[in-house]
Amino acid sequence: RLFNEMPKSIRRAQVVDYIKGNMEPVRYDVLRSKFCGTRCTDETKKALHDALTAEVNAGHILHYNDHFYAPNMARNMRDALNADYEASDDSDISISSCESV
Repeated sequence: RLFNEMPKSIRRAQVVDYIKGNMEPVRYDVLRSKFCGTRCTDETKKALHDALTAEVNAGHILHYNDHFYAPNMARNMRDALNADYEASDDSDISISSCESV
């Protein structure tokens, strides 16, 4: 089933599982394609954004520079993203960092 057809609790869990199952950072556009499909409306983009925001704020996933990744991969992701992890703010994401919805 497509992302927008699933209950909110399942969506969040599936998004987190997908991100944690990747060994590399996952870009927002890849997540949007995976979970919204070709029927990506403003409503489904907002649902994805809300799920990502909630999971980042809960600490289940991390966000940097339009990429999402599992917390246990932070050391590897720092090198992959060429980011200064210590200086980045992974506690909150903004709408502009993903896509304006």
